[in-house]
Amino acid sequence: MHDRGRVLADLACAIADGTEVISDFRVMGDQRELFGPVASVPTTWRMLSEVAGGGNVALERVTGAVNAARRQAWAGIAARHGKMPGVRMADRVLERVTCIRLDATVTPAHSDKELAEPNFKGFGHHPLLSYCD
Repeated sequence: MHDRGRVLADLACAIADGTEVISDFRVMGDQRELFGPVASVPTTWRMLSEVAGGGNVALERVTGAVNAARRQAWAGIAARHGKMPGVRMADRVLERVTCIRLDATVTPAHSDKELAEPNFKGFGHHPLLSYCD
């Protein structure tokens, strides 16, 4: 039996590590010494279905837990550094800002279009992702 909160926390770790689909979650199970017992992919799906089935009450509880963890993490950073550290950009540090970093990665795709020419990375889509530090 896996605690739903623990499964959500493990899923959050997997997402932070770059997981893009639930089936990638099983990689954590191979690292038992680091993560301990990790739920299986079907168990994770069942947990997500239960949370989704709980409607707004469950969503509010999950949101509240995430916000509490965020406040605790930010307080720990402030306690360690005396304040929230600035964001390093090139040769300077910006204070009192929130940094959203953009990343553009070409996702390879095949093209049979007439006169289509690849860019320097080949053919593909160009999604923009943003990350908030």
